[in-house]
This record gives sequence, structure tokens and C-alpha cells, in this order.
Amino acid sequence: FPSHDTILQYNRELDLRQGILCRSLQWRSPSDKTIDIYFERFASMADHHVLCQRCTLTFLDFHGRIKLQSGINGYPEDREFNSWELLEQGKLNQGFWLHSRNRQSRLDMGIAGKISLLGVEGHSQVNTAPSYPGISVTFRCSPNQTITIDKIITLFTSRDVPDPLLAANSKLHYLPDYVTLHNANQQEWNQIWQQSDILIEGDSKAAFAIRYNIFQMLTAVSHYDEKVTIPAKTISAFFYHSHVSWDTEIFILPFLIFTQPIIARNLLNYRYHVLATDLARSGAPIVTGK
Repeated sequence: FPSHDTILQYNRELDLRQGILCRSLQWRSPSDKTIDIYFERFASMADHHVLCQRCTLTFLDFHGRIKLQSGINGYPEDREFNSWELLEQGKLNQGFWLHSRNRQSRLDMGIAGKISLLGVEGHSQVNTAPSYPGISVTFRCSPNQTITIDKIITLFTSRDVPDPLLAANSKLHYLPDYVTLHNANQQEWNQIWQQSDILIEGDSKAAFAIRYNIFQMLTAVSHYDEKVTIPAKTISAFFYHSHVSWDTEIFILPFLIFTQPIIARNLLNYRYHVLATDLARSGAPIVTGK
């Protein structure tokens, strides 16, 4: 938003039950026009290749032309270093795709996305700026009108499939609408919480704190892959870049063994896969069963 506008209200919430991050704000333009804006987004627990975002706009006293832009940032920087190199990008029907390669691991990543506009007719145009594919949507609005924009992303890497771009484009083509994906994510979380919830009676703050930590563990760990683990702060802090902590066995596995045994087994198998390399780096002797 421009620096001379006004934010009248702002709220940000994380729904632990469904794994959905929500933001709402009321924005006033420099010309004193007011819009209610609501965002929600989630990484689907029902399908780890699917990411979803919904934006709802209510124009309280605004009448005129609106232009919305959304896409993919193909140049994410980590400590001022861009880890991804662009291979190719292109257009889809109401969508876009991006094919990149990691400079260190040499893994390929395929991303495809599409935008849906609900509640109004609009004109869309796919943008092709290098490493920033996206869509611009233009429409006219009137006071008290509400419109919704849904953004759905599919993502694969060459660790998942031989051709991640083909897989991303194919999955995007056959995916249902946002509401159906939202419901599938909710059902999966309901099942997970039935196995993983810890009830603390008489102390609501402690109950929320333990559920928040459980949520962080369940979203950080891989539910399908025994070649990855829970890195420190899930690589969300630059200080822990590429670090893997041995605290997994002490603090995380005991909980998962009793609630999510398949995930616990994956974490143990990860340690088995990297044990020889870790011992070699430490200089410790490697003992075999022979």
C-alpha cells in the first residue's frame, strides 16, 4: 500500500485446528475510499503439493476500476544470496508456471498457479517478467460489493518426480476449486488432532501453548519422506541455515512415537541414512555389525 494511506483496523490469526493463517484489515485510500480486506492461506495437509490463498474484498464506499496482481517470486534471497536459477517459465489458461533449479543441490522445482475471480467479471493478463510470472486482473467495483480472488499453487521437485514441471501443471489442471481443497485440508487436520491433541484442564493458557508447539512440529516434519528431518527452526531463521539438530531424538520423537508413529519412523530412518556421514565428519569410528 502507498505510504500516505491509512490502516484503520488490522488483525492476524493462526487457526491451529485447520492450519489456516488469516489476516483482516480495513484500508482507506488517500482519496478517503475504504475497503475491507480479508486474506486466508494454507498449505494443504491433505496434499503436500498444494498451496491455497483466498482474498476477499468488500468495497464500502468505492466505485471505480481495480487492478490486482499476483504471481510467484522466483528470486527468494537467503542472506542476500539467491539459491535458485531460472530455467524457464510460461503461461497457462488463467495461470502461469515456473521451472527453477537449486544452485547447491541441483534439484529442479516446478511450480504452477492459477487465479479465479468470483463475484464480478474481469479481464486477466498473464505477466512474463523474468522469474516473476503472474497475473493481473482488472475489474470495476461499486459500493457494498464483495468479490473474492482464489489463488491455487502446485509444487513438485525432482526428489518427488522425474519431471516436476509436468507434474505441477498436470495436478493444477485437475484440481477442484478452493472450497473443496479447504474442506479436504480441514478433514485431514481433524483426523490429525484426534491422534495428537493433549488436553490440559483448568489452564487455558497452558493448553494453548502445548497445542501451538504440537502444531509447529506437525507442520515442520515430513509426513511422507524419510530423507528429510526437522531442521532447527525449520530453516526459517538465517542463523540456522542448513543446520540439523540432534534434539529431534530427545524432544520430538517421544511425542510422535505415541501419536504419529509413521512420522517417528521416518525421522529415525533419516538418522540412519545420514549416520555414516555424520560420524565421518566428527572423526568418530564407524562400527559395523560384522
